[in-house]
Amino acid sequence: MATGAIKLLGDFVDPEQEQRFRAYSLNRDRQLSIVFSIIVFFAAIAFAANDFTETSVDSGSLTMRFIMAAVAMLSLLLSHLIGTQAVVYLSLSLLAITVAASNTFIALSRPPDYLLHLGIDALIIVCLYILLPTIRLQLMFAVLFTPTLIYLYSTHKDPVYEMAELTVPMTLILANLIGLGVSLLHNNARHRLFGQLEELQLAQESLSTLSQLIPMCASCKSIRNDAGYWEKVEIYMKETSGTQVTHGLCPACAEKMLKRN
Repeated sequence: MATGAIKLLGDFVDPEQEQRFRAYSLNRDRQLSIVFSIIVFFAAIAFAANDFTETSVDSGSLTMRFIMAAVAMLSLLLSHLIGTQAVVYLSLSLLAITVAASNTFIALSRPPDYLLHLGIDALIIVCLYILLPTIRLQLMFAVLFTPTLIYLYSTHKDPVYEMAELTVPMTLILANLIGLGVSLLHNNARHRLFGQLEELQLAQESLSTLSQLIPMCASCKSIRNDAGYWEKVEIYMKETSGTQVTHGLCPACAEKMLKRN
């Protein structure tokens, strides 16, 4: 069994132990996928009201919200009905891609001075680190999503206050640092706890094996008890299991005794 050594990104050095950890974490990942799917679904429906104005409807943003809601329901069904590791990872990745793409499209459709999405953008980045099951996936989506947002705000937005050029990248970078830091600490702690659990199970198996070995005298067949004293077999059996022993002669011993007489 592996020693529980962990890489920089939180995976076990031993691939087999990492696979056991992912199988152990599958139920948690399924629950995470279901919870986030429900949140995304209701958020997409609730914020659809933002796309209605007094004179018109932002049909593009409204369509993206309904797509996001549909993908959230698909992710929910996949995780609930199938729930294998590959399907759960796929549903989580699909949900993350849809949320990031939808948010980018909706933000792009807003007026140039509309900066209220910045807080939601930072929240989505942090949620990506919580939502995705591996740090590699977290970094992949966050690294793609963050420069896209910075480019969007620097080229398509014209906010009204002076510090916006500094606020936007700093907010998004801090959101990444916070999300990555929390994810690394949480992931590392879960891996270490799993490694300790496997070591404990190995120790229990070894103890169980040792407890099945009974020291017996090769000459008189007496047994040494836990206190270190030697006892007759029948006394030891009675004390340990409550078994009553009766005495008799097997055919071989009976024949030997008859020959002696």
